[in-house]
Formats: sequence, C-alpha cells, structure tokens
Amino acid sequence: MTIEPAKVLIVDDSLTNRLVLDNYIKALGHKPFTAVDGVAALEHIRKDPPDLVLLDIIMPRMDGYEVLSQLKADEATRDIPIIMISGIDEMESVVRCVQQGAEDYLARPINTTLLKARAGASLEKKRLRDEEKRKTVALAKALEQLQEATKVIQGEVEHIAAIQRALLPQKLPAITGLEIATSYETFDKAGGDLYDFIPMGEQPTTGPGDPSGPWGILIADASGHGPAAAVVTAIVNALLRSYPHKPKGPAEVLGHLNRHLSAKSIESSFVTAFFGIYDPISRKIIYALAGHDPPLRKSADGKIERLPDVDGLPLGVMDDTEFAEQTMQLDPGDILFLFTDGITEASSPTDALFGLKGIQASLAPPAGSARDVIQQILAGLHAHEAGTRPHDDQTMVALRVKG
Repeated sequence: MTIEPAKVLIVDDSLTNRLVLDNYIKALGHKPFTAVDGVAALEHIRKDPPDLVLLDIIMPRMDGYEVLSQLKADEATRDIPIIMISGIDEMESVVRCVQQGAEDYLARPINTTLLKARAGASLEKKRLRDEEKRKTVALAKALEQLQEATKVIQGEVEHIAAIQRALLPQKLPAITGLEIATSYETFDKAGGDLYDFIPMGEQPTTGPGDPSGPWGILIADASGHGPAAAVVTAIVNALLRSYPHKPKGPAEVLGHLNRHLSAKSIESSFVTAFFGIYDPISRKIIYALAGHDPPLRKSADGKIERLPDVDGLPLGVMDDTEFAEQTMQLDPGDILFLFTDGITEASSPTDALFGLKGIQASLAPPAGSARDVIQQILAGLHAHEAGTRPHDDQTMVALRVKG
C-alpha cells in the first residue's frame, strides 16, 4: 500500500529521540516537524495541523496526557491520529492514552518496522476519514443545491398550477333548465384534467353566453399528470376557445383539436375528451368521444346507464382521425354524470378499483341537486380509497335537468 507523503509532528523533550525519529520519518518518505514539549506542540498544531503526531508522554511544561486531552476536545484537531511514544515500564500510561483516543503506541527503543506499519495504518485511517469528510461536505453542498433547485421547481409548478386552475371556469354558467356542479382534484399541484362550458351561439365564446342558446360541454384528460399534462390541457383550452366559427357539431370540434395537437407532435402525449353540444330548448345533447369514457345517465325513475359509445381515438394520436356523433334526448329530472379515469381507476388499500360499479352505487341514492350528486360520488370515492393517495387527477361534472 502506497502512502502519500505526510506531515508528521514529533513531540519529545529529548533531542536525541527527536533526531532519531526525524531520520526514521524521512526514510519513510514523509515530512517531519519537531516540538520540544506539549506547549510548543499545541502552538504548531494550531498553526499548521499535521497528518500524524508522535507524542511522548513525560515532558516538561505540558505532558502528553494534557496534549492528548486538548487535541481530542477540539473539533478541529480531534481526528488527527496520535501515536504515543513510551518506555516499556510506562505501559499503563499507554493504555490510558489509548483509552482517551490515541491511535496507537510505540515502545522505546523504536522498532522501524513497527513504526512503518503503525504510522502507515494511522495515516491510511486519517486519509479515509478525510475522504469521508470531503464526501460528506460535498454531499451536504449538493443536497443544499438540490433543495434550492427544488424550491425553484416547486415555485414554478405552483405557478403552472395557478395558471392551469385559471383555465377552469371561475363561475359556472347559467344555462336555462340545467343545474351544474363540478369537482376537480389534482394528483399533483398542477393537473392534466380540464372541463369547460362554451356558448356555441353567434356571440363570442368569451362572453357570458345566452342561457337559452346551445352550449358546448367539455371534459378532457391529458395523459400523465403534473406540469407536463397541465401544459397540454392549456393548449387544448386555447385551441377550443379560439375556434374560428360556429361548428356544425361536436365531431368537427374534436377534429379541429386533434389536427392541431397532432401537428404539434407533443411526444408521448395524447388527450381523451368528451365534447357535447347541449340545446336547453329541446334538452337534446349531441356528443362525440375521443377515447374517453361515455358519461352516465341517471333517469328520473332511478335507472342508471352509460350513454352509447362512439368510436374515436384520443386527440393527438393520428391527424386524420374522424369522430362520430350521437344524440341523446334528456328529460326533466335526468342527471348526466361526466368523469375522468382518475375516478374509475381510484384504488383501495387492497388495490381494488372504484370502477363504474363504484360510481353507479354512489349515484343510486336520490339526489336533490347536481351538487348532491357530486357529494355522493365523493363520499363513495373517499370511502373506497380509505386514505390511499390517488395516482391520477380526479374530475367530475354533474348536469341535472330541472323539471
């Protein structure tokens, strides 16, 4: 084992002993320094800490015991290895010093082989301790930098989350003959779910909308969750809100969204969506699906059924996807329940899914309002999860036809 040249302090009141050890240390390839007693040794160590101390026990002014005690009491010097130098008849003193923290001992007359072995072992231990300290300091610095970076990222995520939440309707619209309630819970601070209500009449989509005119109803779910999914839903919102003219139907709207998302080639990202156009006068809803679960309809008589499915790939998968439409007549007292897959895929502590059965069971009791519907589903969902943290965003929209 190769030991790098080290600074070795020899502390002994005997000139002869100092010269002998000086020559031995030089022969080992190290740099010797000397001190005539304990006081001089401490002064030297505080100015220029050595890598190893060879310390005599019996000395004037300050003996080896006191030097050892002070060095081990000081955090700056306690890890400097100390080898005690003793005569054969001082063995009890050596044991005492070792118990107080000395690294090793050598008896006089000095055996050069033992000196080489014990000095080498002590220096190697110090090297390993120093390396561990350097790693600890480097790790602490890296951890501090990571914590600072995390704070910055968390701040950015919170900002994205605030923007994403601002895209949701700040106030639910007043649509003639329709009660509306919603629930939006994100897996992370920023979410990948989106719902919206857009007036589809002749007036601009940014206005309050005609309560009796047709309304677009959207629920969408970007793949994944967190900031990346939130950015995708922001794109969907912008595309929807900037639709250039009154659409012929929901399939046309989904086609528009799909072409633009596909053109942007957002890697590994897609969006499932339900988009329907509801006419408050006829109480008919025309809808199209892009890989999204159809809503559930609860009739006034309590019957619960899924709306007929219409094939359609998620948005952003293929630019030439065509979307089919379906029309559903709603009656007074009917409830239409829209949801994202974070509801059906919610897990219990035993990994059982909430599923459609969970929604249907929670939806079955009578509900006096759209808000009651949401509260019933939330109660059933949270009871099912039993404290299990959701692994996806959870969004619900309940529409109740007044009658």
